[in-house]
Amino acid sequence: MSALTFGKRNRYRFMSGGTLEQWKPAGGGAIYAVTYKADAVSRPKNHTVVFFGETPDLSLQAESIRRELQKWWNENGGSNGDLFLHVHEMPGSSQFERISVQKQLISEYDPHGNN
Repeated sequence: MSALTFGKRNRYRFMSGGTLEQWKPAGGGAIYAVTYKADAVSRPKNHTVVFFGETPDLSLQAESIRRELQKWWNENGGSNGDLFLHVHEMPGSSQFERISVQKQLISEYDPHGNN
């Protein structure tokens, strides 16, 4: 399984979950990043972040996350199969801890889906 690192002030390792359709979430608290490949032909490993989210339990919210993000992406000109999901697991974390990480990442990357 591949990983990406996000964060400028503090670095966080996100494990790749594959495309949004393929993603099979584990349970537990986490921060997740939704990305796409802006130039899949000449830069196939580069991902552009479109959304950072947080959840107390990925497995319980996976379908709503998948549905809402795919709807937003399609409304904003994307097509199915273009989105990828990456997860930074935070087992035992509080909502405050997850939101703090999420806010840091949003402020550093300014993803369109969080505006």
